[in-house]
Amino acid sequence: MMDMKILICDDEYAARLVIKSCLAALPAKIFEASGGEEALEIVEKEHPDIMIIDYSMAGMTGLDIVRKVQGKLPVIVLTSEGFPEKTERELRKLSSGYMLKPVREDELIKMIQKISGRKSER
Repeated sequence: MMDMKILICDDEYAARLVIKSCLAALPAKIFEASGGEEALEIVEKEHPDIMIIDYSMAGMTGLDIVRKVQGKLPVIVLTSEGFPEKTERELRKLSSGYMLKPVREDELIKMIQKISGRKSER
């Protein structure tokens, strides 16, 4: 099976490490971005299969990024505080899924497998 390309975008280094460790079981090449502009550059250059982004970041929010990459790749949005109802409706429409932090490894992998149509070889 060919490796998937997954982009993790979170402005907190520790959060990126946690997500990266959750993905260790997947045959995937992981890219990391600490903000929206960097994430958009990686999307254009590397063409990841899936993006996992934090909703609350300085500068561009996760929703801003979802709007910019809509139609280019599936996006999973993570948050630690939940969303206002209007934002949740828009995320439901535009993103491939969203999860509350702390992220559970099995739930994240399940969501990635569902979105990508691939199974991990565990």
